Amino acid sequence: MASRRLKVFQAHVGFFESVVAAPSRKAALEAWGVHQDLFHQGLAAETADPEARDAALSRPGVPMLRAAGSKDRFAERAAAPPAPPPRQAGRARRGAPARRPPPDRGELDEAERALEAAEKHHRQQAEALERERDDLGRRARELQASSQVEQRRLKKEVEKARRAFVRAGGKAEPK
Repeated sequence: MASRRLKVFQAHVGFFESVVAAPSRKAALEAWGVHQDLFHQGLAAETADPEARDAALSRPGVPMLRAAGSKDRFAERAAAPPAPPPRQAGRARRGAPARRPPPDRGELDEAERALEAAEKHHRQQAEALERERDDLGRRARELQASSQVEQRRLKKEVEKARRAFVRAGGKAEPK
């Protein structure tokens, strides 16, 4: 592969940082042997780090590794992180720190219950106000309808009284 057509890609794969010189993202993913799009997931990107570029361009198409977070040199096979010493069955480790008790959830549980109670109370108040609003709307419509009926009836009575007054010789002047 010609180095001017190669790009250097870096990814975090498990416990390792890996760099590879490849012509494309797809080729880099193939070199790493992954089928997920690490670039889309934000786990891989093109790099301009000189140390990473030098290591990757020394062996194009071959993933170069180092332990994640270390400043070691990239190599074809990075040393695995040191394994913890084997535990001996039945014996407690000397000098092991005492286990911390799990944190107390009491205060958190109480605060969550208070929040739930407040939300329930406010929801009930809002529902009661909504029912009152609906009731007031219904009462206003009933009042308006009965008012219109009563006004029509009274206007008819006024007209009837006015006609009787005029027949009796009075002079009707509208108010």
